[in-house]
Amino acid sequence: MNNVCDHTVEALIATDSKGCPVYLDISGEPIAQGRHRLRQIANGWWFYNPSGQASNGLATKIGRALQEAGVFPDGLPLFLSPVMVRLTFGVRNISKDLDNMIKFILGTLQFATIFGNDRIVCKIVAEKVLATATGFTNIEVLEVYFI
Repeated sequence: MNNVCDHTVEALIATDSKGCPVYLDISGEPIAQGRHRLRQIANGWWFYNPSGQASNGLATKIGRALQEAGVFPDGLPLFLSPVMVRLTFGVRNISKDLDNMIKFILGTLQFATIFGNDRIVCKIVAEKVLATATGFTNIEVLEVYFI
């Protein structure tokens, strides 16, 4: 079970000539997307995401951090055009799958209304590094301009 009680989120919004990148620093061991499960119920089958509760909790913390940084999305996505996402995962256990950590964060950013749908992500730069004490996740979301 993934628990986000020990995670904290700090947000920074920096404005430049090319738009408004969002930087998020999350302290706490990175969470990897769990494999979706299938459960039989009375009149059929039910697919569920075992990481959904952790994603919702982290999305709430991201929303609070954005409000503290002066961004009030009001349920509307911050980004509507194509974006690039840079991710650095500081892990204490190097065996976590990088792709599953990426999936978890993209789903969480979508739920936190950073973007309406992760299909607008056109570039991902991600790395997994060994963290010495506590884990962390650093996120940068930037608009991408095509010429």
